[in-house]
Parts: sequence; structure tokens; C-alpha cells
Amino acid sequence: MAESDPKAVVTAMFAAWDDADLDAVMANYGDDIVVRGPGGMWAEGAVAARELFGNLLGAYDGGHSEVLQQFVDGDHVITEYRDVNEHTGPLTLVSGERVDPTGRTVDHEMVFIHHVVNGKIVEETVYFDRHAFLQQIGQA
Repeated sequence: MAESDPKAVVTAMFAAWDDADLDAVMANYGDDIVVRGPGGMWAEGAVAARELFGNLLGAYDGGHSEVLQQFVDGDHVITEYRDVNEHTGPLTLVSGERVDPTGRTVDHEMVFIHHVVNGKIVEETVYFDRHAFLQQIGQA
């Protein structure tokens, strides 16, 4: 039986992300997942989410990440997360622009809000300083 505790589901997803295991990441998401974030980041459905996440996982070396704080309210999990990686692969921005690997270190904090239903993440909203991110990869 799949884990249904919202915090455990989100924790498993972050662990899979740290392992750069796209299949394991996606195992925590529902088929109708909606992902949204800064600058028009949007993915609807598991196929679109897999493409978005694959793009991100392929662009970085899998450096270091950590959960700074986490709060659970029913079926919602709010996580403050810090990620430090080297930009080692091509990255396609939300605008469609492709950024070749820069070798630069990207160090940023994000806040995720996950809605978990029946053991699957059905909504993910992420907030981060997009301008600071773009500066770190030399795009702003």
C-alpha cells in the first residue's frame, strides 16, 4: 500500500529528488498533478511534470539540498528548502530560452506548498527569488 501520510510522501519525493531519480520522484505525484512557480512556471498532468522535472534534474550536478523547516496542516505540507548545485547541463527556462551549462553554483532557498491526496501529490506550488536564480546562472 502506498504511503498516505502527507509529510512522508513529500519527504520521499525530496529524497528521490536528491538521488536524481526521476521515476522515484514521479511515483509521489498523481496523474493530474498541477505544478506552478515563478515566471509562469506551469505544468499540468504527469507527462508535463515529468518533462519539467527532467529538465531541472538534468541541468544540475545533484549537489546538496536540505529541508530547513516543514509544517503540516492536514493534507498540505509547507517546506522551506535550500538547494545548492552546480549548473552542469542544459536548462530550458520557462520562457523557452535554453541556457547552456555555465558551471556556476546555484544556491537558493525555496518554499514549496504541496497538497497530498490519497498518498499522491496533486498540487505543487513553489516560490523562490527568480531574479536571484537568473543572476546565478548569468541570465540577469
